[in-house]
Order: sequence, then structure tokens, then C-alpha cells
Amino acid sequence: MSTILRGPFFGKTTIVVPSGRLDLRPPKIIVGISLTPADGENSLPQGVITLPAILDTGFNRTLEIDERHLFKWAGLRKEHLDLSAKDRFHEARRYALGVANIWLHRTPYAGPRTPPARPPLLLEDSPQVRVMAPIGKPNPRLPLLGLMALVNNKLQLSIDGENSHFRIYKSLRLSLSDFYRELVG
Repeated sequence: MSTILRGPFFGKTTIVVPSGRLDLRPPKIIVGISLTPADGENSLPQGVITLPAILDTGFNRTLEIDERHLFKWAGLRKEHLDLSAKDRFHEARRYALGVANIWLHRTPYAGPRTPPARPPLLLEDSPQVRVMAPIGKPNPRLPLLGLMALVNNKLQLSIDGENSHFRIYKSLRLSLSDFYRELVG
């Protein structure tokens, strides 16, 4: 198995975000992500901010972010995301669907400007971002990285509740169909 990221549950009551601090109710699994336009880049460009995201296995999408966080934190407008749908509604709130490069950092989230110790993992098979319209307070309060991001990229998650740790990893075993594809090319 190849470990992508491991760390403790976030136990603090505040978190440093690109625009200051935000109060939280621990415990949470918070990972660092970065967003860039879907332009075929194979490595994260210099100077891209790290965003905190709650790893939410109950969220059945890839990534959800409030439009204000997308702009203020990631420096992107939703129009930069190659929109596939506009003006959709979920629970009376408008949203748009776009495509972006989503990068999962390999070290626990430590802050927006903390340089990554190792190159982040591009979630190649999970480019869809749901951008929620800016109504009231930002919702979600932090971006949500959902179960589909793990499933689509064949990642595994292990949660050790007793010791308040998590681990994201990729199995080195190939499925029979993947083995055949590798063999045939």
C-alpha cells in the first residue's frame, strides 16, 4: 500500500484559512487541497494557495465550495472552471457545476501558505466542483471533499477512532481488469 496522507483528526476549535480564522466544532478530518483551472497541468503551479477541506464521506459528490471561498481563497472565478451546468438548485440554493484540477496535499493541513513537503496528488478522475451561490453566510463553511473523490481515484480511507487518526492510501494491487489493461496497453 502506498500512503497518500495520514494525520490526526483536527482537534482545535479554530482553523487558519486564507482570509483569517474560522471557528470549528471538532473532531473533523481536514485535508489540504488546491484548485487550478483544468488545463492539463501535471504538477501544481508555484504560489497556489492551500485550502482546508473537510473530508466528508457522507457527501456523495467530489467537491463543494461556496463561490466566495472559490474567489477569495483560491483566486478563481466560477467561470474559470469550464462550467458544465449553471443555475441548478439544491435545497432552494443555486449552484453551478464546473471542472477543475483538484490537488490533494500529502501532508495534514497546516495553513494556506505552508509550502507542501511533498508534491500533491492530482485527483485526475474527480474534476467536478459544485460551486454554491453566495447567499447569507458561506455554506459550506469549509469546502467539502466528498466520497466520490476517493472512490473515483481508487483511494482507500482508514479511520482509527480510538487514536483519532486517519490514513488515505492507494492499494498497490491491481484489479483483474486493470491488470489486463496494463498488460495490453
